[in-house]
Amino acid sequence: MLNVGGFNDDFGISADLVLYYCIEKEYSVYQTLDPYGFYRWGQNTMSKKESTYKTIKDNNDFREYIFSKNIFTKIWGFFFRSVMYHSFTARSLEMRKIISDHYVEYKDYADIYNKKPNKIAYWIWRKIFFRAYQYHKKIETRKNKHEYKRHLKKIGVK
Repeated sequence: MLNVGGFNDDFGISADLVLYYCIEKEYSVYQTLDPYGFYRWGQNTMSKKESTYKTIKDNNDFREYIFSKNIFTKIWGFFFRSVMYHSFTARSLEMRKIISDHYVEYKDYADIYNKKPNKIAYWIWRKIFFRAYQYHKKIETRKNKHEYKRHLKKIGVK
């Protein structure tokens, strides 16, 4: 983590997202299992509606930054922006329900991004890109595991 600058509290609730981006640029890291910041449930930070809102907003802003980086990401954003926003928001609200008694509705976050996903884009995302991405991650994970084992053997760790 120190190689990529470490954890920076200046980014607040989105520091996890920024750290992941820095790590991902340096190493073969592809995806976390849960939306960033939700490990803080135990600290009661994420049970606040404002924290969930900020997590969803910051993630959307970050995606917009990524979509603006080059022609490929601009095209990707054009086709999949709404699918990615709605998938992330739905997952975030699912996680929030697990820990919090405070009810929130999906429409409470409509001012962040309110365009509904195109059904064809959603189908393409789920049936083609998501599956291809999962397969790619599996191959990379296997490759990284073998490289890690070779590294441990090289430095004398069993």
